[in-house]
Amino acid sequence: MKEVKEKNMVSVVIHAGKDVGSLASFLNELEAFFSRHFQSYEYVVVNNEVSRDMAKLMPPNLNGNLMIVNLSWRHNIEDAMCAGIDAAIGDYVFEFDYFIKKLNTDLLWEIYQKAVSGFDMVAAAPKVNSSQFSALFYSLLQRASYRKIGLQTELFRVVSRRMINRALGTESNFHYRKANYHGSGLSTAVILKEKNSVAEKQFSFWQQFSLASNILIYYSSIGTRLSAILSIIFLVISIFIGGYALLSYVLFKSSIQEGWTTTVLFLSLGFTGLFAILTIISKYMEVLLKSAQRRDQYAIHSIEAKSK
Repeated sequence: MKEVKEKNMVSVVIHAGKDVGSLASFLNELEAFFSRHFQSYEYVVVNNEVSRDMAKLMPPNLNGNLMIVNLSWRHNIEDAMCAGIDAAIGDYVFEFDYFIKKLNTDLLWEIYQKAVSGFDMVAAAPKVNSSQFSALFYSLLQRASYRKIGLQTELFRVVSRRMINRALGTESNFHYRKANYHGSGLSTAVILKEKNSVAEKQFSFWQQFSLASNILIYYSSIGTRLSAILSIIFLVISIFIGGYALLSYVLFKSSIQEGWTTTVLFLSLGFTGLFAILTIISKYMEVLLKSAQRRDQYAIHSIEAKSK
């Protein structure tokens, strides 16, 4: 008996960064799955490497419509994926931030079936975070975030059009999709699986660190908490040094150079605390300035479309 194909239009948004060696094989695996289960589907490939001709890397046997979004310069993963999601037209959108090695197509079908059963976002996630940096980041975000939502590393996800309109349809210049989805108020689910290997992540440590710091500032109160803690610590130190200076003056007045040691210690510690607090405030000012500029979240150089 011939399998009845799904009538929902689906979009597959794929981020293509610096390393695209496995892109063709990944698309072929996706094509085998989507051509078997869906009547209408499209691929949206986000080219995040300006100097590359992405069209030459596309496999020739794709039956779904193909759209290549060429960004004007290298964007962080969130902005790049938002460019692809905005270009997608599907009722449901599959999001792949990275290429998945040994793609489990049964898992793809499972999360889609979960989504159409009443969930607006369903993600596949490993049972254990793949890196200590990720584990530390999510732990900090969970402790400091004003949104009490449990986040973790996700391999890929399927998102409904209703979720996209609610979670990403704001005027903000910065979106952390995962937090917006889980904090939207709509139904979400995460399916935990054994650790899957993914293609090497295509951003340097400092690029990931910059994105993580922006996320922590936008979605948590960690900056204000650190400022308050530092202020209290240096207040206590200042009081202690003041007491020490007074005690030294009373007990050892004849044996030390009057006021010099305590003055230097007090000034050095005081300015250390001051500059630490100013560093945090400057980061907040940077983010607020970018938000106030009302600039575009991403810049597209060109879009190439191929229809079947």
